[in-house]
Amino acid sequence: MDAQGFYDVLGQDYDLMMSWEERLAREEAFFRRVFDESGARRVLDAACGTGMHAIAFARSGRDCTGADLSPVMVEKARANARDAGVPVRFEVAGFGELTRRIRGSFDAVTCIGNSLPHLLDDASLRLCLSDFAGLLKPGGILVIQNRNYDRLLTERTRFMPVSSRSDGEDETLFLRISDFHPGGEDVLDFTVVTLKKRKGA
Repeated sequence: MDAQGFYDVLGQDYDLMMSWEERLAREEAFFRRVFDESGARRVLDAACGTGMHAIAFARSGRDCTGADLSPVMVEKARANARDAGVPVRFEVAGFGELTRRIRGSFDAVTCIGNSLPHLLDDASLRLCLSDFAGLLKPGGILVIQNRNYDRLLTERTRFMPVSSRSDGEDETLFLRISDFHPGGEDVLDFTVVTLKKRKGA
């Protein structure tokens, strides 16, 4: 399954899987400091997923745009922004096509989560970074956050802690598994298993 297909499927339950209130509270001070120190007012969140970071940035008074290669994620992001009453623009655009699909320039570009590791060769990474640079104003800032894959590949921990979420009377369990390729190759397969217990089941 390619990256778009993976996130189209994951997008159905992504907000349920994430502890957004805890995560955003933990990260808010960092982003506020970085944006305030750089004077960033216009922010693009690349690979925005369901838009929760872009919405949080907009709540702090920034002019925000979000982009993601998954149409499912973008629709969820638009719904989340409507529910929050926050004006954020969202576009379907993956790495390497941002400058073609998004107008204007930005004081800051963010890429948060595990999006960049989907780029498996140097040429794809160079194209992505060139895309970011093409959208940044002179002196703009780029904020990239990734999981610590050096540590993961060294420790070779297969299972992340199981997370459980309740949605009304239904319960959903998320099991996230990393499978490592033989021969020490720095590539892994990431699988999310979703188990749902419905009311009355």
